[in-house]
Amino acid sequence: IFKDQGFKDTVIGFEAIGTTAGTGVSLLVNLSATTPTSVTDADFALQADITFERTTLRSGQVATKISATNVTASFGAINFAATGNALILITPAGISANIDVTLSAVSFSDGSNTFALASPTFRLEINTATTSVNQEFKVAAYTDSSGATQTTRTLILPAGKFVRITGENLGLKIDLGNNTGTIGSSDQPEIEFGGSISIAQVTDVSDPGSPKKRTIFAFTGVYGTYRDTVSNDVFSLKDGKGVIIYYDDGAAASQNGLAGQIEVTAQGGSGDFAAEATGVLRLNTTTRTNIDQSVTISDAVYRLTFGAGEGDFVQLGIVDVTLTYDPYLTITGSVNTLNLDDPLLANFKSAGATSGIVGR
Repeated sequence: IFKDQGFKDTVIGFEAIGTTAGTGVSLLVNLSATTPTSVTDADFALQADITFERTTLRSGQVATKISATNVTASFGAINFAATGNALILITPAGISANIDVTLSAVSFSDGSNTFALASPTFRLEINTATTSVNQEFKVAAYTDSSGATQTTRTLILPAGKFVRITGENLGLKIDLGNNTGTIGSSDQPEIEFGGSISIAQVTDVSDPGSPKKRTIFAFTGVYGTYRDTVSNDVFSLKDGKGVIIYYDDGAAASQNGLAGQIEVTAQGGSGDFAAEATGVLRLNTTTRTNIDQSVTISDAVYRLTFGAGEGDFVQLGIVDVTLTYDPYLTITGSVNTLNLDDPLLANFKSAGATSGIVGR
């Protein structure tokens, strides 16, 4: 069974990576028609001890059912060490999977700044088929949340195509100017927040000759703090939602980092946020000043733009706008922005909304 299996619009590769039969197996997935040859060039990679079962569905299709333990997942440019269980269904229509795991904390650097993700519980879902899935799997005996012993799990997914991770209380810290790849107890990260987070992998084809993988974080229920590096004012953040893109193009460290926008209720400092106010936290830790990125997460399409003078900066702005992120990103009105790295914190400038609705 360890061979390439081709399906319409998607290519799956199986590769033996261990010395014991049935252990150390790598499952590589691309959402394009390019066969993945390693973890680094796959949109999603799963390494685990895997059990295979061949079965015939009611429709007459021959399917492969896979259950996995000792899971390690690679998603975009970030590697997650994870423990949990996985259900994977492979049919001629595509691959469908559900993986429930607990992540270990992970930190990484873009070459200039350090980002740290706390340890959450998350669910990874994949469906490259255009039909919904409801299939029962026989698995090793386990104890469910009610204390009962179970020997089956059910894979239930909506129609694809999508690859997504949803996590509860996934904390994110951003330490600007720290390129060590770790955030120590004595460090003071400028941005620190948590919430429910969906993570997606997309391919940026704006340059057809050099497609790049992007990791997309979509946040809801954001809470946390922003600390200004000049005044040392701390702004509390709550009730936030937004999108962040992680760029990792390799050696060009100044081009790597995060760019995103989060709507929040903020309070702090002596200005307009002295009392609670609705604001937009915009951050671009890269030097890119030509960002115009549309990304799709499930059935939602998001667009983020950063232009001249908006590289390597963080802004918090009072808004008189309406923002909605599901199923589309829509911004109407105007934004008064404050560059929080400016020592003259009272200096505001007027800026138009920089994102807008994108149709499916």
